[in-house]
Amino acid sequence: TLTRITAKHVAIAKLLGQIEHAAPHPLIDKTGLTGFYDFVIEWTPDSPAAGPDAAASDPSGPSLFTALQNQLGLKLEPATAPFDTVVIDHAEKPSAN
Repeated sequence: TLTRITAKHVAIAKLLGQIEHAAPHPLIDKTGLTGFYDFVIEWTPDSPAAGPDAAASDPSGPSLFTALQNQLGLKLEPATAPFDTVVIDHAEKPSAN
């Protein structure tokens, strides 16, 4: 099955938020695009561990990586970047007051 997003007046950051769950790693917007866009993108979801070079799980449609490049002109490139992390090292049930 194809996944489809139809959007009107959407920022690139919002698009990334919508597709990040389908990508194997966090996405960082380095496009420099600040406007709002109308677009339709369709792709076949890959397996959770798939990356840009992985074959789609259903050959009837493009992978997310291919769809972004061919349909929207955006390219996902692997990179490393620092990011904030929250670590919870202890938790207790709240006391009844």
